[in-house]
Amino acid sequence: MPLVVVVGAIMAGSLWPFRPAVGWPHKVRNQLERRADGSLRFAATSVARTLAAPAWLPRVIGGAAFAVEVEARTTDTDQEGPARLFTLSPNPYERNLMIGQEGADLLVRVRRPGSDWNGEPPLVVPGVFANDEWHRCTLSIANGELLLAVDGVERTRTPFGERARRRWSSDYRVGLGDELTLDRPWEGELRRALVVVDGEEFDYTAPAAIDEPREVWLFPEASRFLLRPDPRGARTVFAHLLAFVAFGAAYALAARRGERSVLRLACWATLLGLGKELAKILVEGRHATLLHVPVEVLGALIGGGAVLFVLRRRAHVERQRTIARAGRTPSPPSALAGPE
Repeated sequence: MPLVVVVGAIMAGSLWPFRPAVGWPHKVRNQLERRADGSLRFAATSVARTLAAPAWLPRVIGGAAFAVEVEARTTDTDQEGPARLFTLSPNPYERNLMIGQEGADLLVRVRRPGSDWNGEPPLVVPGVFANDEWHRCTLSIANGELLLAVDGVERTRTPFGERARRRWSSDYRVGLGDELTLDRPWEGELRRALVVVDGEEFDYTAPAAIDEPREVWLFPEASRFLLRPDPRGARTVFAHLLAFVAFGAAYALAARRGERSVLRLACWATLLGLGKELAKILVEGRHATLLHVPVEVLGALIGGGAVLFVLRRRAHVERQRTIARAGRTPSPPSALAGPE
């Protein structure tokens, strides 16, 4: 019974709140529209992106002066996500930087001193997108400082040392109008997305600088991290380890003496871990990653090994007491001896 309860708790905790994921992987038309004046108009499913990490990124990580300037106007003054105007990231949970809209506010995430890998907590400028006028947002990093300005007016200044740059990742791509995973869309127009590195300009609204695919693949969110580490960090991984420590202990208590083997326990833990992660793909809001499975098997072996050690130790003590009561000299315990 304890084993059934533990397995049920693991599955319930993994699949809560049991909302089915919407749709299977499928292609949709990219609704990005390039205007005659060169500006880009983004709708519900539209994105422009680079095909590889920009060549200037290692220079910025190495200490080059850096700035991003975005000129935009929204077509919806109340967007959520935050909706991405400009991002340098692989997914919604990790990034070097992002310029976005949350409600009517300008929201900027930058991996910096005091932030997590997603640039949280963000820098917020209230009410920038409360109207449909053009606004110029400039983020610059130079001389040990990060400066955020809107329409030429400084709104935030904060320290940004050389060690902060070294936390940036060199393999992230540029995306405009949405996250690269196509789940944080922005609706509006961009007429400027300029990166400046030590005075050298890179205009990402230019057709030669950005890829504008005619169709894009949409994937259920839970399936995007199958071969990537959990974006929520070490605490989540530790929770998986502890859950399978409990599974290993419950298995060792429930199994008959002849079935208490490390190999059997590892196999059952692997099957449970794989089944749980694959089931997450069908549930909205979960993060399935196969990299949890080795951690879970380790946890099961720790829990099962601890219980087996206690059972064998208890059996040895009982055997000694029985021999002592019979008046015989006890023989040394065998390392392979199991509990009576």
